Amino acid sequence: MKKDEMLVPRLDVLIPMNFFLSEDWQLNFGVDSKTAIGRVAELNPEWVIEVVNNGELKLTDVLHDFIGIYSEDEHFVPRISTKKEYTFDEVWDYIIEHHIATENELRLVCNINGSSVDNLNEVIDVRTGYVDVEQHTWSLNA
Repeated sequence: MKKDEMLVPRLDVLIPMNFFLSEDWQLNFGVDSKTAIGRVAELNPEWVIEVVNNGELKLTDVLHDFIGIYSEDEHFVPRISTKKEYTFDEVWDYIIEHHIATENELRLVCNINGSSVDNLNEVIDVRTGYVDVEQHTWSLNA
């Protein structure tokens, strides 16, 4: 069984059946729950993993994101983030390993502005034009 196929039944349990039977859903999309959930799992499996593993999410946020992902709306802004939160040490090490700045330069920045992930991300931004580790990593893989 593929990873996406395992996510579908788990997400199906979380989304109320009456959501897919509602007049709004039927008028706009008109597909059954299995088809819609399968499509969302295919389009954004990271989001589905976050939703099925996080029991503290609001149903309104889940449904909002579900519709945005399913409709492939280019202006969609998700409410549920799948972005990894990096620790200070992880960002520090990333900057050094990728030769974005030296250890002495990072010490200087942190002594002046404070030791925070945001300040380390500023170093990445100034040196590379990418706002954080995530964006810089994406640029290397693109």
